[in-house]
Amino acid sequence: MTFFRKIVVASAAIVCVLLPAAFVAAQSVAQPSVVVALSPLSNQLDDISYLTAAAGVPAFGNIAKVQVDAYSRGIDKTRPIGILLFVKDANTPPDALACIPVDNFDDLLNTVSNIALVEDEDDCSVIKPEGGPEIYVKEINKHAVIAQSKEMFASVPSDLAATLGDLPKRYNISTKVFAQRIPEEMREQFLSMIESSYRDQIEQMSTDELASELQMKNFEMQMKEMRSLINEADELVVGLDFDKEQKNIHMDIEMTGLDGSSLAKRSQQMINPKPTRFGGFLVDGATFTANAHTRMVEGDAEQYSTAMDDLLAVAKKKMEEEGDMSPEESEVVQGVIEEFVSMAKETCKNGDIDMGAAVVMGENSANVIMGISVASPAKFEDKIKEVAGQAKDKLGDEVQLKLNCETYNGVNFHEVIVNVPADEEELSTLVGEKAKVYVGFGKDVVYLAAGSDPMELLKASMKPSAAPEAGNLLMQYNLYVTPILKKVAQIQGEDQVANMAEVLAKTGRDRVRMTSNSIKNGVDFRIEIQDGILQLIGAAMGPMMGQMQGDGF
Repeated sequence: MTFFRKIVVASAAIVCVLLPAAFVAAQSVAQPSVVVALSPLSNQLDDISYLTAAAGVPAFGNIAKVQVDAYSRGIDKTRPIGILLFVKDANTPPDALACIPVDNFDDLLNTVSNIALVEDEDDCSVIKPEGGPEIYVKEINKHAVIAQSKEMFASVPSDLAATLGDLPKRYNISTKVFAQRIPEEMREQFLSMIESSYRDQIEQMSTDELASELQMKNFEMQMKEMRSLINEADELVVGLDFDKEQKNIHMDIEMTGLDGSSLAKRSQQMINPKPTRFGGFLVDGATFTANAHTRMVEGDAEQYSTAMDDLLAVAKKKMEEEGDMSPEESEVVQGVIEEFVSMAKETCKNGDIDMGAAVVMGENSANVIMGISVASPAKFEDKIKEVAGQAKDKLGDEVQLKLNCETYNGVNFHEVIVNVPADEEELSTLVGEKAKVYVGFGKDVVYLAAGSDPMELLKASMKPSAAPEAGNLLMQYNLYVTPILKKVAQIQGEDQVANMAEVLAKTGRDRVRMTSNSIKNGVDFRIEIQDGILQLIGAAMGPMMGQMQGDGF
């Protein structure tokens, strides 16, 4: 999943290049480098009402409407608002233009005059806030255009709707960065700052020369790819939407590359044409589920292979330095590590990434299951059995080990049962008196299950499942808040947390989700929060609302 992390970091880098200078201006250039879009105020107010109602505090939505109405006289609430940034070079801060749709420009100026001095000039008006810089405002194409110099009015686009595109329809608030309009030297300055900072951290924190060298080697490879991603980027979109139809709040991060760029090619290489074999891990009623179904992108297999060889060298060195194992034990453990690395490298070489996981918690149970497609795990299993056989006589009565305990769907399982100590109350609340662990090896798959009784859950998840979701879904992580709150309340005996869980359970919308999709020439990340979780905010704000109402608010 390294490539996903690189995309997110590269997106953040592009945004951060502009942040320090986003509030000052200088001489402008023709095309905006950054476009910020806000959907029409009428839509914003409707969505605020939806959110506050979903949270159980509709009064806050009413308050917001009153406040907005009081300060938005003259603004056309049916059209979007746009903010444009124009970047010239690395040494000149960007210009900024705010374009506010108006149905009565004079009403807007009168509203502003209540909080700042407004003076008329020949071709525009000047707003003079107390203690702040002067700004200029002029009506252009039915918009109140706000600028920090008169010269900037020449950069107002003739068709703002075309400049904003579909952003106001897709999101409440969004930003589009045109990466190629940001000077390369600005991007390089930011990347150099990251690189210098990381080098300093490695030098200060690492006392192991070999580990430090490996960290630096890995970081240099990451920085090389990071530069490529940023310099070949085309557009970056970050958008936040309050979706009352889907009953969620979601934020998207979309990054696309130029035609023929590395990012454009990788976005298509990541699509795995085969169906996932772990769709059954997306179980109903779970606390957490995950599925990654993609392809290793070009060049990453070699990087992973090199990194794993380096880690193997570090592991062997550490074992030699610690010297707490006999030569025979050390040889066996090294054999396990070597076979694991060999299996992982072969898996990367094959290119398919397919895995699933789930956590399910009940009132008196907690189970975790995982599965991953791998290449030729037989030798690794043999090494695991060899280590287990040597350790079996040393485990004592607290641990029961059973190799080859059963076979299911062509997968050979091994069992470990551990007695939970009587003083481990929290652990016993989760799994009972005995914790069970199962490791299974198939022809090209490895399974792990742990908990109070995980095999029943694992077997159900291993059965042929429905087809995965439509679209180019590369990965998804789903977290459900209600069972977590219930378990916390059970362990800690917190009535307030139990009440929160009960409130949330009634909504049936308690999921926090992160997904990634392949799009044309790039990738899209989405973080989604179902609106039932807003009920927790409303529950926390209930006493405040009562106090406000009691005070005659």
